[in-house]
Amino acid sequence: MNRNNINKPATITDVARHAGVSIKTVSRVVNKEPNVSQATLDKVQTAIESLNYRPNMSARGLAAQRSFLITILYDTYLAHSSYTSNVQLGVLKHCNQAGYEVLIHPIEYDKATVSKRLEQHLKRTRPDGLIITPPVADAQNVHQVLNELGTPYVCLSPGGPQADNFVSIDDEKAAQDLCEYLLALGHSQFAVIVGHPDHIAMSAREKGIKKAMRAAGLPLGKHLQKIQGKNTFHSGVEATEKLLTQGNLPTAIIACNDEMAAGAIHVLHQHNIDVPSDVSVCGFDDAPIAEHTWPQLTTIRQPVHQMAFHAAELLVEKLAGNASPKSRIEFSSELIIRASSCAPKGP
Repeated sequence: MNRNNINKPATITDVARHAGVSIKTVSRVVNKEPNVSQATLDKVQTAIESLNYRPNMSARGLAAQRSFLITILYDTYLAHSSYTSNVQLGVLKHCNQAGYEVLIHPIEYDKATVSKRLEQHLKRTRPDGLIITPPVADAQNVHQVLNELGTPYVCLSPGGPQADNFVSIDDEKAAQDLCEYLLALGHSQFAVIVGHPDHIAMSAREKGIKKAMRAAGLPLGKHLQKIQGKNTFHSGVEATEKLLTQGNLPTAIIACNDEMAAGAIHVLHQHNIDVPSDVSVCGFDDAPIAEHTWPQLTTIRQPVHQMAFHAAELLVEKLAGNASPKSRIEFSSELIIRASSCAPKGP
């Protein structure tokens, strides 16, 4: 044996020889091209694993005139959130299997300028496609830029009327289920801390709460107080402080995400208002903070990791030409009942 070759990385030629196929066939398998028989695919994959073959991404990209790079685009305020971490893990899991590298790119969300920042990013990095999270995914000028440039993308959001490909839950129905649970406990006086007004999912959650109340025959003007939040813990604190100054304490507060719900619980504790016997508090998302509040938070769980995995899978299928022009995948959510909610006190 030639000692100089002991640690030499396997080449595409080595894989082709080991599998008994042509170099072009190996290239087609590596590039996830269609019309490769299962038997040939199995032989090539076995050879790749046996030889521990790792494609040269630069050469692969030049040959296919692609970058084999997928960008995850998210708002800078979500940089350290559990939501973004789960999105990254889900996307990375599929992209590692599919032979794509992932670029994680924060972008400051400003409705007027976000599309310009996106265009600059695309020209600089030239990814094959993007996974976009809200609220960036909800900006219609973002969709316009991507469609004009012909860049494939999938939204982790309903994405609005211009979005052809998205993965989401039914936010309106999930929030309706949450409110119906509280109504069944006997609650009739509600406050809702709403999210960012540009965030489509947050608006859908507010609609779901109102829909449940209307169905129960509760006039919104008398039974619902609406306080504006911005999806952050601090905005939940500010919204609850504002609610308390109004002097009409509800029996239940629904925050449109868990961060704002945690802020609400924090303020209520500061004012010696017991959760849940004085006021029940519920959130949305089932982020890690939902189990770290005291008491633990009743919330809606959405499977973000699985949603992100399938968003990446859908995007890779689009890049290979195997996905339909319009693909919309809707996941089920789950009501998680914990100690922050109970029946209201009697009169």
